[in-house]
Amino acid sequence: MFDQENNLSFTIASWLRHHRKSNGLLQSDIAKILNVSHQSINKYEHGICRMSGDSLVKLTNHYGWSLNGLIKKKGDNHV
Repeated sequence: MFDQENNLSFTIASWLRHHRKSNGLLQSDIAKILNVSHQSINKYEHGICRMSGDSLVKLTNHYGWSLNGLIKKKGDNHV
């Protein structure tokens, strides 16, 4: 279970960074959406900290994704 949790955290971090950059957003832009500091976004993107469930829901809603869709993409190379 521990390895799966680490893998999912890494996937979410990669997804966050990829989609933020591909949409031309700064860490501070995402921070405003989630109501957290830009330092928190940096930690999320580097896998240092994990996002709360509430933040994940806000983020997937912002991008028009479902949380299930994000989790299912964990093995997808296009993340």
